[in-house]
Amino acid sequence: MIQRHIRRQPWLAVAFLSFVAGMLSLPTFSQGNGDVSPPSSEMQQGVVHDRLAEIRRRLSALPVDAAAVQSAGATDAEWGEYKRTLRLLAQLYQTHLDSLNRLESIRRYHRETAEKTLAWHGFELPGPYAADFIDYLWNAVLAKEREVEALRKEQALFDRTLEDARLDLKRTEQGVRKADERLEGSALDEKERANWLRSLSDLRRQQEEARLAMLDTERDFHNELLSVRISEQTLLKRQALTASRISPLTPADLDAKLTLLDRKQQEIEAATQKAIEADRESQARFDAVRERLEKMQEHGKPANPQEEQARNHEIVKNRVELDASKLETEAAAAILKIMRMQALLLAMRRELWEHRYASVHQQASKEAETAMSAYQRIRDIVDSWLDFLGAELEIIRRRVDDQQQHVDAWKQEYGDRAPAMREQAALVRWESMLRGALAEAEDLDGDLRSWSESMFRPKESISFAERLKNLQLTIYKLSVEAWNFEIVAVEDKIMVEGREIVGKRSVTLGKIMQALAILVIGLWCSTRIGNWWRGRIMQRFSGKESSALLIHRIFSMATAVLLVVFSLLAVNIPLTVFAFVGGALAIGLGFGAQNILNNFISGLILLVESPIRLNDIVEVDGVRGRVNDIGARCCQIRCFDGIDMLIPNSTLLEKNVTNWTLSDHHMRFTISVDAAYGSPIHDVMSVLKRAVEEHPRTLDDPAPEIYLQEFGDSSLLFRADYWVDISKVPNWMRVASDLRIRLEELFDEIGVVISFPQRDIHLDSVKPLKIELVGASLHA
Repeated sequence: MIQRHIRRQPWLAVAFLSFVAGMLSLPTFSQGNGDVSPPSSEMQQGVVHDRLAEIRRRLSALPVDAAAVQSAGATDAEWGEYKRTLRLLAQLYQTHLDSLNRLESIRRYHRETAEKTLAWHGFELPGPYAADFIDYLWNAVLAKEREVEALRKEQALFDRTLEDARLDLKRTEQGVRKADERLEGSALDEKERANWLRSLSDLRRQQEEARLAMLDTERDFHNELLSVRISEQTLLKRQALTASRISPLTPADLDAKLTLLDRKQQEIEAATQKAIEADRESQARFDAVRERLEKMQEHGKPANPQEEQARNHEIVKNRVELDASKLETEAAAAILKIMRMQALLLAMRRELWEHRYASVHQQASKEAETAMSAYQRIRDIVDSWLDFLGAELEIIRRRVDDQQQHVDAWKQEYGDRAPAMREQAALVRWESMLRGALAEAEDLDGDLRSWSESMFRPKESISFAERLKNLQLTIYKLSVEAWNFEIVAVEDKIMVEGREIVGKRSVTLGKIMQALAILVIGLWCSTRIGNWWRGRIMQRFSGKESSALLIHRIFSMATAVLLVVFSLLAVNIPLTVFAFVGGALAIGLGFGAQNILNNFISGLILLVESPIRLNDIVEVDGVRGRVNDIGARCCQIRCFDGIDMLIPNSTLLEKNVTNWTLSDHHMRFTISVDAAYGSPIHDVMSVLKRAVEEHPRTLDDPAPEIYLQEFGDSSLLFRADYWVDISKVPNWMRVASDLRIRLEELFDEIGVVISFPQRDIHLDSVKPLKIELVGASLHA
């Protein structure tokens, strides 16, 4: 399928391959400005401080009288926007100053953390160390990993926000340019209004510049903070690994851990019994309220309106009570489920510590395999529970917030507030239990991490299945790294407040593969649609096939370009990447695709100017045939002997080409016949004309012409010129053959002989013939 697309649209293939080759040949662009050093923090603070002072001065100088504002050509809404924008600018500049101060502080802390990481070579006190201390270090590593992950997500959010701010700035700059154009083209009485709109547009642009600069500083701050957290994580991991290697788990550590877990297990069991009782009580309360409400609804309608009103009020009150009891029952059941989950977590934690001790102190291969199997099983369960508890906690947290807002906004006409308070309390208990269970799961996750990092097993104790699984995991990790391998980082620069803000987009191997997949699938679909549409327009433009082909070619080109753009945007590759690969693309097209590009452009010229159209009969270098297709690279010409010739499009423009059907499809043919001397000339010419006119394939207009061409050596040479519509006559040789057969018949009818070459010999009979015998003399 790809080869078919390349054959039909070679220009697209060459362009895209050159684009990819250009990206592969380019180095990764850094976030620097080359030889231009970025402004220092003090310089930025000075610029922002001056702008803040200017905005505050403009705020203090704002006119109070609305008439003065209206005289300047501003409406009330525009004046309100002007004041709001000035106040927002002041806030943005103040926030920017605070961000610059924070950025300077975090940079100093980053340098100190990096120096501390490089300077650390071991603990002050020699090991071995307690298991609690090692677990504390690994839990700290895990906590730093979560902080780093959160900061990466926040960094991605800042990048998206910064990109939106860049687009907003471009739109406001476009608004300023339009305001300048209106100001230049405005009449004298409209100058004041145009000036006001120009100043308002400029203030909007200044606001977007301030917002973009502030966000860029915030992004720098988060980048520095991320680097600090990574440095801290690196140091903590080095410390945890060092402590784990020199501190094997001792029996005393195992006993202390198991004792602690037994005590927690007893506390969970006692709390579970209370939760079971609470669940029963809440269920009983819910059943009682539901039965009471059903009995009230079963009674008939009271005759007294006052009793009916009191009854309806009681029904509403019980329904509210039923909803509160239902939520309490739901929360009690969930809490009981969470407590049982915590008990399972404690049991798995106890199993983990036992296997951990066995993996360290028992060298048997079977024990090591059992420990690894238990680790993997517990690892899978904990991962699934962490996902479940995190999602459940997020849902309950939202319900708690919604209920809190409902309680805070309570009004007297809502009725009794107590059921709503009970619902809030039940949700808070539910949230608290989820937090405890999530913390327990995270502790178990930390223990697993500590075990996996500190566990040492001899290589020969690993089974073949585990080695295969580790190999699969390694291949998967390498595949992920290859998929995310950054080939080029494209920069998008913009100047704001005297500083150059650089946005970066990564072009990875995975993005390129996704773009290629989208492009191939899109080309396949567009080709199918284009072929169907081509057949339809060929039928609609019957007689103008070249115009239909031109429309189809333009549609294919537009579709291909849109697919290229869409494939890049779909995988978040900016179109500015062409600015970096333009040189490589130009070189690729100049050297590798010169002939293809020449033929492609020649094909477009053939379709636009139409010197050669579909179904035309042309002759190139002595070869005559019918044009079947005008492709992107060559034309397909089918000769009358059934051979297909592929002639490059450029050849049809550069060489002499005879188009037999350029103006029309009428073509003149000639048939000649010899008649013996003495034949009636006029009769022969009448017979020729009759034979031509009788044939159904010859044209009456232009009319056939009959000539006595010349007096030959042996005959009179006659010639008949006739015209044929070659669009309707696929084989004009058949017409000539039919005419010759008919002439033979007609000549027999009038007694005309078709002559053949003959020569008369005349002998001089006045003198006698001289005869000699020369044979004897020759023998002598």
